[in-house]
Amino acid sequence: MADLSLAQIYGATRDPEIKMIADTLIKNDQVLGAIPMKATGTSSVFGYRRKIANSTQAFIARGGAMSSNTAYKEVQILSRTRRIYDQQGVDRSDANDVGGLDEVKAKRAASSIASLAILLGQKIWTGAQNVTGTLVGATLTQANGFSITNVGPNVLAERGDWMFKYTHTGTLVQVRAPGDPDYGTAVAVGTTTVAKVYSYNADSWVEVTHGSQAMAANDSGTIVMSGSSEEFDGVIELLAGQTDRIIYPGDNGGAVSMALLDQLSGMVKGAANRDKRFVFAEKTWRAYNALVRSTGGGITMMDLAGEQIPSHAGVPILVTDHMPTTRVRGSSGAVCTAAFCTTFGEDGGIMGHYTDEASSDEPNARVFSKGPMGLTVWDLGMSSAAHNSTVRTVCHMAIGIPNTAQIAMLDGITGP
Repeated sequence: MADLSLAQIYGATRDPEIKMIADTLIKNDQVLGAIPMKATGTSSVFGYRRKIANSTQAFIARGGAMSSNTAYKEVQILSRTRRIYDQQGVDRSDANDVGGLDEVKAKRAASSIASLAILLGQKIWTGAQNVTGTLVGATLTQANGFSITNVGPNVLAERGDWMFKYTHTGTLVQVRAPGDPDYGTAVAVGTTTVAKVYSYNADSWVEVTHGSQAMAANDSGTIVMSGSSEEFDGVIELLAGQTDRIIYPGDNGGAVSMALLDQLSGMVKGAANRDKRFVFAEKTWRAYNALVRSTGGGITMMDLAGEQIPSHAGVPILVTDHMPTTRVRGSSGAVCTAAFCTTFGEDGGIMGHYTDEASSDEPNARVFSKGPMGLTVWDLGMSSAAHNSTVRTVCHMAIGIPNTAQIAMLDGITGP
């Protein structure tokens, strides 16, 4: 079932157990149900290609010489799925009073699956690995020297340390991520300057701050990466630094408008409107409804795979309870939310990845239930500390953005 969304799995499967689990996940988050999921096998590490530059085209005279150009460029993005779980104890005596142990375990598993769907629905947008970098090198890091003040998305701390190179002539800084064949383009980072410096893979970057201390000679060091979170990076984190993919209602936030939504949709290139999706927070959906009513009209519905879906300008609208509503824009305070226009899929704006949980029974555990996205419910048997049976629900998931041209963000929405 790789590369199918939960909604497609629900429609295609005849397995009642998988159908029930898919239905539970979809009911708790529309977006989670729409994202195609690609299996990574048994490894948590996965890679995908992202196009960052198109080839160039030209007119040519008859008989003119044609040559290949090197403008087209893809980069390899490496990431890993992250483990999400819920574990509950079932008192065996109590279970016997309310229908039996297996029935109570099934109810607890259903509750866990619903809770995991809510958490995943949130982390699709707000997940963050919180990777930080520490520059190591006595001369480089002297008082008011160089420091690493931010690390971009798609950086795995587990891959190891980065290399840092300083060239005195031109005050140039270059960095090299593990696995890259060379350093990235040199960036001038003079005193009292902050600059974003990219590795050879132009999707990986660090923010370098140079204080007031000038360096006297060429030097090199390492950047030690560490992560403080076991979450996967969500869409907002993955778009960090992609300034051409983000628009705002104003410097201090502002209301959503029809014109802004039209602009947002227009930023998603290479896809028909019916293949795009707007994703609104609940509060943005209410504001949109108010806008439509103010014009004397009503919500336009469109048929999508036999289902009537609300739409704007031919683009279906998905509504989620899990979009953050405490974002800050300028002096707005923590009252803003965001909206997105995106496609889904391996060549689209958002793609999901999952790792299959081993499904064979273990010596002290058995698979109680197996669902889509590698989601597995384990019966861990009797607890040694209490007269309880333990039910554990586990899945391994992450998301990626294969094509930044097919996703755009409207950030800083206030009201209603």
